[in-house]
Amino acid sequence: MITNKSKEGKNENYGYYDGMIPKGCVTIIAGQGASGKSTLMCYLATTLERVAKTLIVSNEEPFGIIASRVGKYSDVDIASFTQQPDNRKITRDELLQALEDYDLVFVDSLITFNGGKDINKSGTAEEFLEPFVRAVANSDKAIVFLHHTNNGGGD
Repeated sequence: MITNKSKEGKNENYGYYDGMIPKGCVTIIAGQGASGKSTLMCYLATTLERVAKTLIVSNEEPFGIIASRVGKYSDVDIASFTQQPDNRKITRDELLQALEDYDLVFVDSLITFNGGKDINKSGTAEEFLEPFVRAVANSDKAIVFLHHTNNGGGD
């Protein structure tokens, strides 16, 4: 179980949540569908909102579901496809632009920002992640992607 040892939820020298989310890096939380990744994301976002300007971006969950998970008193900002005209997906460029205004960005999910391309194919992940790595490198910013290892088929 992850525990938060620091009072503020932030290790000043290394990262957020006692360094489990390193500053200046891209972090990926991966797991099977329905394994609790989105719930963990909402918990971490609300825990860390005191120490970092935090955003959740989702092309997976409607705004209302995320808002109910983070709570009505949360200061976490939420961007969801259901807030877009005609429910269009949020683009990779819009996600990169959001990094300019936030310290900590949680993204649900990696594949939905890669045009549905198989992120596990050789070179695809590196190509997709490279602009995000550059955007947060040498900064106090961090981005956390959720990634589905399957589509809930029990594999």
